[in-house]
Amino acid sequence: HEGSAADFLRSVVRSVIEFCLAQRDVFHLMKIFPPDDATLRALDREFIDFVSSVSRRGVSSGELEDPHPEWTAAFV
Repeated sequence: HEGSAADFLRSVVRSVIEFCLAQRDVFHLMKIFPPDDATLRALDREFIDFVSSVSRRGVSSGELEDPHPEWTAAFV
């Protein structure tokens, strides 16, 4: 991803929130009854890996302070 890590992370968080608001019922059901699906778990892992890599890039450049980029990505 081009641009600053902070801008990208803001964009990701904004997109997740917009999805949750637009798909409240689906989001709520997935949190209560998480699907036991290998494909969804793989996509989740890919998302966490990608977001944490952006956070680590921001840490390396001095733009961000994040002692646990993977935890941050998982919370997003």
